[in-house]
Amino acid sequence: MKKFFLLSILFSCLFIFSGAAGAADKNLTLTEDTTAAVYLNAGQIFKFYQSHINELAKPENADNLTGIQKRLQGFTKAEVNLSELFKSCADFIQKELIVPNGPAWIAVDEFLRPQIIVNARIKPLELLEFIESNIDQISTEAIRREQNLVEFRIPVQNHDLLLSVTPDGISLKPENMAARENSVSKWSDFNSTVSSEKTLIAGEIDLDRLKRLIIGRTSNQSHATCYSNLRLLATALEMYSMDKETAIEKLDQKELIAERYLNSELFCPDSGSYTLNAAREAECNVHGTIRKPASSNVSSATAGKEIPSQFKPMKTLKFHALKDYAELSLAIEDSLMVEQWAAIGKQQLLTIKNMAQNQMGQLPESERQKGMQMLDSIKINHEGQWLKLSVENLDENAVISGLTGLAGAIVIPNFKKARQQARASACRANRRVLVAASEMYELDTGKPLSQLDMELLVKSGYIKKAVKCPEGGNYNLVRENNDTRVECSRHQGK
Repeated sequence: MKKFFLLSILFSCLFIFSGAAGAADKNLTLTEDTTAAVYLNAGQIFKFYQSHINELAKPENADNLTGIQKRLQGFTKAEVNLSELFKSCADFIQKELIVPNGPAWIAVDEFLRPQIIVNARIKPLELLEFIESNIDQISTEAIRREQNLVEFRIPVQNHDLLLSVTPDGISLKPENMAARENSVSKWSDFNSTVSSEKTLIAGEIDLDRLKRLIIGRTSNQSHATCYSNLRLLATALEMYSMDKETAIEKLDQKELIAERYLNSELFCPDSGSYTLNAAREAECNVHGTIRKPASSNVSSATAGKEIPSQFKPMKTLKFHALKDYAELSLAIEDSLMVEQWAAIGKQQLLTIKNMAQNQMGQLPESERQKGMQMLDSIKINHEGQWLKLSVENLDENAVISGLTGLAGAIVIPNFKKARQQARASACRANRRVLVAASEMYELDTGKPLSQLDMELLVKSGYIKKAVKCPEGGNYNLVRENNDTRVECSRHQGK
């Protein structure tokens, strides 16, 4: 899973390198249940970074990069050879394993389930083999591994995601997700915004829905308790199936308790009953399943008093960036609050400008003028229910680099270092599991362990199977004073 996480990071980086606006059938359809959406006209971003990476990868720029590298070392302990890094980026782009040619979309629904579409010309199997050759074999097996189709099933807390890579692009969405209905009117302004070729990035969040979702989940203790029960049942069922090498046909908590997969019987606080559904998932007839919670318990409106007063009036948050202009807008239901916040914002902005002017007094006049022009381009205004923060008269390159940051320029991670970090992280996780299992064994049996005995822990049911250090280190149980820990001969201290 750790290695698969690296794959996800790589694909996330590749999203930044997507192309300009494409055909409508390659876009996400935003519906009534959409809570947030982000659009990237990433073709412009790709062109920007591609030209810069190719330039930085040239040998004549090595001295400049060395100077930057030395300055960076004063802020971070990370050891990065910038010349090699940008050369790796340029080499990867030249392979044309992925060539962006369309928009990138991200949407989140009422259950916070993501859906991502990135349009690009891709060589799916070659791209996967390239990734595997640089970060070791991916522990999560592809459910489809073909020349023109690579798919992974990614288990997450509430559902499974399906990652698909085809010659036409990348998609990530909840598995078995029903077809979306036609776009609704509440997203018409957003769709109009992203249809413009001048739009670089646009985003919108339905704060009303988000508030109801977050407050509803945290305030509904019955649902939270039942959700925890379902997670415990899912774990017990998985362990049972692995140990018995057969899928369980009926949910019998008494049997799970007898086999030591549960400590005690679990009950829904709202008197729901737990059963096994057709997909062999633990299900509550009141609260649904982990993968698909009952919507009435998750997204229903909550009492106004449960929402902090300062957040009640907030309705919608929007962000829109063009090639020379960027604007952040917040819709507020209380018109008096809009005016008050705008006045406060203008006063604060004036204070910042005065402070900056004093600080820049020592700079050459030309540089001081540039700095003040940038500050003068920042505006705070209000229009109807909207409070707006805007930056005008920007340079296109400044917008792109400012929005995506340095991370966007670093497409290919330092795979060797990432691989080492992933292995060290996996080893730390193993050691935490072994410490917890050893302590549980001692508490239950009253017999202290003189040494780490994984065979005993497996046989007693405290761990599913023996764990190994990814780099062949040996695990030892160490006791000092009241401290119990498991050390690795390879990763101790990492």
